[in-house]
Amino acid sequence: MCEAVIQAGVALGLPRRDDLNGIDQEGIGYFPTTIKHGRRVSAARAFLTPIKRRPNLTILTDATVTRILFKGTRAVGVACAVNDTLREFRGEREVMLCAGALQSPKILQLSGIGRADHLRSLKIPVICDSPGVGANLRDHFGLRLHYPVLRASGYNPRLRRLRLWMSALQYLISRTGVLSTAASKVGAFVRAIPGASRPDAELSIDIPGTGQIASLSTLQCAVRSLRPESQGSVVIRSADPTAPPAIHANFLSAEYDRQLTVHMVRYARRLLRQATLPKFIGEETFPVPD
Repeated sequence: MCEAVIQAGVALGLPRRDDLNGIDQEGIGYFPTTIKHGRRVSAARAFLTPIKRRPNLTILTDATVTRILFKGTRAVGVACAVNDTLREFRGEREVMLCAGALQSPKILQLSGIGRADHLRSLKIPVICDSPGVGANLRDHFGLRLHYPVLRASGYNPRLRRLRLWMSALQYLISRTGVLSTAASKVGAFVRAIPGASRPDAELSIDIPGTGQIASLSTLQCAVRSLRPESQGSVVIRSADPTAPPAIHANFLSAEYDRQLTVHMVRYARRLLRQATLPKFIGEETFPVPD
């Protein structure tokens, strides 16, 4: 069935790609996976575990950074809550903040770097008035189209009742079967808007179906924008490091994103109406053709 989806993309004019992470991504093919011997390989397992005994490396888990420590305007360390105990760690050379798109601005604002008037309203001493911290949040908005699977059984029956236990046993014994697979098998990078100079959308096709395992298999085609223009924000609501920030995604606030979403859905529908697929999938059940 995955091959039928790929052939549908080829029929639509997409080149088949052996490596969707290659220099030229436009095309369709199987997603690369970070799975080895049936187990997902995280960045920690791949890069930290082999070197964790190095004398110049200390890995500290269950530690929440509460703020960056400064000497004047120079970062000199971090304050952390480690097992409910406050501790400070000083850096002799550098302090690198790598906490992701949501936590990095939160930590910076808690440390006094952000929009000055907002920090003062929370009684946080201002180290640097930087209004851009927490601004310009962009995320890949997407939708999922659902189609019932007709002939191929998909994975869903193997994840229900007795077959679920059989799948679990197969995985424990041999690290094979449905529980050793990735979420989405087939991906495509496409030019959804006519006349686009490069791919502007990603499609990921998943045959298992929904998070709630239904009795009948469903093909899902997720469409996502590659370079959204809608801008949101991440802003702390309290000086308390344990309080979550206010996250405003502001999805579809830009006209480009609204138009792209329409074209992404239309592209996915053209793909899934190609001649290789009617024997496998039925009519769209969500969001439905109307």
